[in-house]
Amino acid sequence: MSVKNNLRGKYLYWNKLIEEPLSGVDRKVRDWIDGLNGFGECSLELVERHVDFIHKVIESLPFTGDGHSWPNPESLADLDYIYIRRPRFISKDLRKFLHAAKKENPRLKSVLELPTYPYDKEMLEPMLFPAYLKDRFNRSRLQGDLDLIVTMADVTEVFGVKAVTVPNGINVSRLKARSPSYEGQQATIKIVCVAAFARWHGIDRFICGMRDYYSASASPRNIHLWLLGDGPELGNLKDLVKCSGLDGRVSFLGMCDRREMDLAFDGATLAIESLGCHRRGPRAVSSSLKSREYLAKGIPFIYSSPIDVIEGTDFDYALKLPEDDSPINIAEVLSFYDSIYMRESEERVITRIRRFALENVDISVVLKPLVDELR
Repeated sequence: MSVKNNLRGKYLYWNKLIEEPLSGVDRKVRDWIDGLNGFGECSLELVERHVDFIHKVIESLPFTGDGHSWPNPESLADLDYIYIRRPRFISKDLRKFLHAAKKENPRLKSVLELPTYPYDKEMLEPMLFPAYLKDRFNRSRLQGDLDLIVTMADVTEVFGVKAVTVPNGINVSRLKARSPSYEGQQATIKIVCVAAFARWHGIDRFICGMRDYYSASASPRNIHLWLLGDGPELGNLKDLVKCSGLDGRVSFLGMCDRREMDLAFDGATLAIESLGCHRRGPRAVSSSLKSREYLAKGIPFIYSSPIDVIEGTDFDYALKLPEDDSPINIAEVLSFYDSIYMRESEERVITRIRRFALENVDISVVLKPLVDELR
C-alpha cells in the first residue's frame, strides 16, 4: 500500500449530509471527507446532539453535560485519526471522550477544527456566556488528550496544543463550471451573490451603488443582480431595493439546491464575494468558501477584504474595492468587467479561473499540511 493511501479515520459531525440544499458548513464537511478519502479511508460518524432552545440553555449551565452522543472509544481501536469540528463549546464530556479514545488506542491522533480563531467574541452574548465559561475552563485542559488543532489562522499553537494552518478548500470536481452567456457586451450584465445574508456581506453597498448609478447616468447599462440564499439581512435588503426603485433590477431567489444554483450561475458573468467584512471587527484575511466556489465556477468577482489565495498573486479576475461603508462605484465595476471580457473570450475566462481553483483551493491541495501531520 502506498504512503498516500494508508490513513484510516472518522469525521465526527452532527448532520447526515444527505438533504439538499446543504448549508455552506455541511458542504465544507462533505468536501473535507472527500479530500481525506483521497489519502486513505475516511467515514462520517454521526454524533447526535440536541438542537432545541431549552436543551441548549440547560447544557450551557455549570455541572451539566453537553448533550452529544460521543462514539464508543472501542469503535476507534483500528483508526489512525478522528477529526472533530468544534461543537458549540468545548466541554468536559468532549475531554472525557478524547481521553478514553487515547487510552483505547494510544496511536490514535485526535484533531479538533476551529472554524474561527480566536472565537471568544462570538460567545460573549448573554445567552452564550455560560457556555463560554465552560469552554474557557475545558479548552485549557486539552493537552495530552488532543493531538492537533486545525485553524485558518496563522498560528503554531492554540490552547497549548500544536496547531496547523489549513485554509478553506472545496472539491472542485463537485462544482460544474458555469456555462457562458454568449450574449456579448451589450447584453444584460447578470451579477450573482450566494450567501446567508448578514450585514457583514455588505450587499447594501452594492444596491446603494446601483441606485446612485441609475440616478446619475444618462445612458446606463442594463445590470441585473441575483441574490441566492436567505439570512437575517434579507428583509432589510428587500426594503432597500424597493425604496431605491430597483425592483426590476434585483431578484431574490431564496434558498437554492445545487441544480438551481447551477442554473443561476449559467449566463452570469460577475459575482459578489463580500463587501462588508470590516463590519465584523479588525481587518483579517478572508478564507471564505464563497470565494472558492466562485473560482470553481469560473466567474470573476468583486470583494473588499483581502482573500488569502489571491493576496500576493497576479490573479486579475477579482476586483478589490474600498473596505468601508461607501456605496460601490458601479462605473469602476463596469470598467473592471470590460477589462476582462473585451480582452478574451468568456470560455477562456472560465477555463483560466477554474484552473486557478484546481491549483490553489482544491481540497486535495489544501489538506496536504494536515495529512503530513497525520502520517
